[in-house]
Amino acid sequence: MEHAARDAELHELVSRYCAAWNERDATRRHVLLREVLSSDSVYVDPSAHVVGLIPLVVHIGMVAARNPGSRIVMTSAVDAHHDEIRFGWARVREDGSVIASGIDFAQRSDAGVLVRVVG
Repeated sequence: MEHAARDAELHELVSRYCAAWNERDATRRHVLLREVLSSDSVYVDPSAHVVGLIPLVVHIGMVAARNPGSRIVMTSAVDAHHDEIRFGWARVREDGSVIASGIDFAQRSDAGVLVRVVG
């Protein structure tokens, strides 16, 4: 695959993953996550270790409830080699102030979906 096309594909994958973090409706959030994650995907950050889509839907909902009106934005380009991905993000309030920021590392399967995300 051409380098530019691969970069665009990975950017789209991560953008859709971030969109799921911004979706307030649990059913729609589940649909979005199903498109970008494997059914047995693993998500790990300092406050959570979840396996599977439904637990992640619930976790994201709890994070959103603690930070009403905030959203996730990508703060870097998607950096990748092999099937390893890295990208910066921030949780921002409606006024643009940053609540939290970090770097996520993810693994992509041969099928092109994320199988592990570490925040």
